[in-house]
Amino acid sequence: MRFSGQIDAPQNEAGCEPDQTVELQRKKKKAPDTAFETFATLQSGTTGKFTSVLVAKKTRVYRAVVQESGTCEDALSNTEKVKVKKRR
Repeated sequence: MRFSGQIDAPQNEAGCEPDQTVELQRKKKKAPDTAFETFATLQSGTTGKFTSVLVAKKTRVYRAVVQESGTCEDALSNTEKVKVKKRR
């Protein structure tokens, strides 16, 4: 499964898009939003893009989070349900 995205900070592109820590989070599909937990972290590139390939073993709801820093606001992606089918 490929996780990818683009950090968009129109007010401060040079300061808030490159080299940001992106947390990949997941939760069980029926759990409340407070149940999201970080399972991987990665860095955005010089243009704010990030990508990672990971293996999903169970059906979960995923999202990406960038924490607030001194000059940059926090950001939260839309959630995406990834359904894993059992092999026969």
